[in-house]
Amino acid sequence: MSRLKFGEIDKSYRSINNGQEEMISKVDLEKLIQKFRPTNPEALECYLQDVWKDLSERDNKKGLGLTKYVFQNYYNLPLIISERLFKVLDTKEHSFLSQDDFVTGLINLFLGDYKTLIKIMFNMYDYNRDGKISRNDVKIVFSYIPLKPNEIYQRYKIKYEGDNINDRKESMVEINKTLDKIFEEEFIDEDYFKYTIENINSDLFIFLLVFLYEKRPFNDDTIEHYKNLPKKSSTKLKKATTSANIGMGGLKLVVSPSQKSKFKPAAAVSLNEGGQYSKFKSNSSNLIKLKFGSSNNHLKAFNKGGLKRVKTFNIKKIKTIVDEQDEEYEDDSSLQKKNQKKIIDKSNDEDEEEENEDDENNQNIKFEGYLLKIRKDGELKNLYFKLLYHDLYFFKSQTDNEHGGVHNLCDSFIKEGNPYTYNGKYLYCFSIIYPEKERKYYTEDKKEYHKWIKYLRKAVAYEDLYKSYEMKDIIGQGRYGTIRVGYHKIKNRYVAIKIINKKSMSEFDMQNIRHQIEILKIAIDEYVLQLLDIIENESYLYIITELCKGGDLYSYLNQLSFKIPETKAAKLIYKLTKSVSFLHALGIIHRDLKPENILMTDMTDEADIRISDFCICKRLEPNETTKEIVGTLGYMAPEVLMGMNYNFSSDVWSIGVIAYLLLTGYLPFDDEESDKEVVRKTLFESIPFDNDSWKNISHQAKEFIKKILVKDKEQRMTIEDILKDQWLEIYAQIEEENEVL
Repeated sequence: MSRLKFGEIDKSYRSINNGQEEMISKVDLEKLIQKFRPTNPEALECYLQDVWKDLSERDNKKGLGLTKYVFQNYYNLPLIISERLFKVLDTKEHSFLSQDDFVTGLINLFLGDYKTLIKIMFNMYDYNRDGKISRNDVKIVFSYIPLKPNEIYQRYKIKYEGDNINDRKESMVEINKTLDKIFEEEFIDEDYFKYTIENINSDLFIFLLVFLYEKRPFNDDTIEHYKNLPKKSSTKLKKATTSANIGMGGLKLVVSPSQKSKFKPAAAVSLNEGGQYSKFKSNSSNLIKLKFGSSNNHLKAFNKGGLKRVKTFNIKKIKTIVDEQDEEYEDDSSLQKKNQKKIIDKSNDEDEEEENEDDENNQNIKFEGYLLKIRKDGELKNLYFKLLYHDLYFFKSQTDNEHGGVHNLCDSFIKEGNPYTYNGKYLYCFSIIYPEKERKYYTEDKKEYHKWIKYLRKAVAYEDLYKSYEMKDIIGQGRYGTIRVGYHKIKNRYVAIKIINKKSMSEFDMQNIRHQIEILKIAIDEYVLQLLDIIENESYLYIITELCKGGDLYSYLNQLSFKIPETKAAKLIYKLTKSVSFLHALGIIHRDLKPENILMTDMTDEADIRISDFCICKRLEPNETTKEIVGTLGYMAPEVLMGMNYNFSSDVWSIGVIAYLLLTGYLPFDDEESDKEVVRKTLFESIPFDNDSWKNISHQAKEFIKKILVKDKEQRMTIEDILKDQWLEIYAQIEEENEVL
C-alpha cells in the first residue's frame, strides 16, 4: 500500500464475514495521540529519574526501587490497570521497579514508537506472559476503564458513586460485541493483536492507551520545567532515551476508535482537528489468522490474604433516625429523583462552582515562593519552592537555574500549625506529612501562608469532611472502625460513614482497607454496596457508602424468626448470584459471603440486598487459583478448608449455604460447641434434609441445594448454572434477560 498523507483515502477494501466487503474508517495514530505525549524526551527522563529517587525512599525497598504500593499511589489508576502496568514495567519480576524499569518503561509508554506501544498494550492483557491473550483477559482489564460521565446523573451523584447502572450494562454489551469481532479463536498473539487494530477494531488498544495518557502523573508544566534546566553531564542520563524507540516513525493507520462508545477515553479521541474522521479502505483479505493452543501458565498474584472482622449493627438506632426524619429519610433512589431537579437548579451554588473550578484546574496546579526551614543548628533558612502539579521543587534562591531536590506529594497530607514566635519572628507554620516523614515549613506572610495551603491542598486533593457532611448517630462497630449515619449537605442525601483511625491500624491493615476501597470503586452493580466518597486526612480515613437501613441479612432474618416465603428466598438468591457473577466477571472472588456481609436496604418485605465487606476478597487473574484459608466457618467450601487450590467456585458453595439457611432457618453444617465438628461435617457429611422445614419446601429447591452443595468443586454448579436453574426460574419469577457478563 502506498504511503498516505493524513486525510487521504486508500482506495481498497477489506474482506469480512463470508467475503462481504466493508469500508472502514482509519486514522493516523500519531495525530490521534500527539496531544497527550510529552514533546521533550530528555526532560521527561530527567523528571522520571528525580521522582524515582524520591519515591524509592518511601518503602521497605529503600534505594532499590518502587514497591507496587508506592507505584500505585504515584500513578493513580483503577486497581487492575495499575497492577497490570506495574507487572509490565517489572520486567525482571522482582516485585519492585528499579530505576531502569521505571524510567525506561514510562518513556516507552509515553514516547514509544508504534511497535513499542503495541507490545506494551498487548502485555497489559497478557496475564501469563506467554505471548497469548484470551477473550477473558481483555474483558477483565477493559472493564476497569471508566465510562463517560452521564451529564444528568452526574449532577446528583456523589464523587465515587458508580456510573448509571444502565450505562454500565450497555458498556458490557459493547465489550462483548467488540470481542466477538476479534476472538474467533480461543487465543490471539501479538501479531494478530496488531492486525485487529489496523483492520478490525482498535478500541482495546486506543482506549487503554489514551486512558493511561490522560491519567499520567505529571503535566506539561513539569516537562517545561526540566527543559529549562542546565543539561546534566551524567552518561547515565540519556540511557533510556537513546535505547528507546521514540516517535511513530511515519504514518501508522489504525481503525478509527468507536465514536459512540460508552467508555470515557472515546471522548478524548472521537474527532480529529477537522471535526471528522478520515476515511480509509484497506485490503487485508490476504492476511491469515493463526490458531493457538489452549495451554495457559499463570502468574501468582502478589496480594496477601486479609483478616476477618466482626461487625455489629444497631438496627433500633437506624429505625429511630428514620422515624424521626421520616419524610427526609426516604429510599435513596427516590430521594435522588426528587432532588435531581433541585440540584440542577442549584448549579450556580457557590460550593459547587468552587468544586467544579478545582476539577478543571487540577491539571494546572502551579505556585511558587519563598518558605523558611529551621536548620539542625536552629537557624532559619530561606529557600525558594516551586509547586508543579503533584511535585514540590526547592531551590537555594529564586535565581537558581537548577533545583536542589523534589518531593512528590502522592500519599501526602497537609497539616496546618499554630503561628508562634521564633527567634523574634512571628511565623505561620504548616507541615507536609510524607509517607516516610513530616516536614515543616514557615512563612512570615499570612497571605502567602494561605496561598500555600490552598495550592498544596489542591495538589494532594484535600477535602474537608465537614464541608460536605454532617455526622449523625453511631449505628455500627466493626474491626476497622465506627459506622455513623451521615448527611450530605449539598446533595441532600443520607449516607453511612465508616471512620477509621489510621494511627491504630497496622500497615497491613491499611493496605487491606485500601484494597477493599479499590474493589468498591469498580464493583458498580445494583446489588453491591455503593461506594460514594473517600475522604482522608493525616489521622482518619472516612469511607462513605450508601446507607442500608435494614442492617445485615442476619438481623433482617432474625426479626422474622428466620421464616420467609420460598419465593422470597429464591429472589434473594437470584439477586445475590447475579451480583456475584458480576464480581467474578471482573476477576473478584469475595471469599466471605454470609448473611452478616449482605446488607438490606430496609426492613420491609420489598427490601433489596447489597453485598458488602470486601476485606478478604481477592482479585484472581484468568485461570489463577489460590490456597489461602480464609472465610467464616459454616460458609467455607471444602476445598478452602483443606488448603487446596480453589477459585470462584468457593463463592458458589457459600451461596448454597445461604440458600439452605434462607429456606430452613438453619446452617447445613453447623455445631454450636465445636469448630472441629463444623469442619468435619463440611468435609464428610451429606446434606441434611431430615429437618421438618423441608416438608413444606419444593422439590426444585431441594434439587437446587443438592447440585450446589457438592463437595467436589469440579462437579458443583457454576455461577451460570445457578442463574438458569429451574428453582429460580419458577420461584423467583425471573424474566428472560440478555446476560451481558
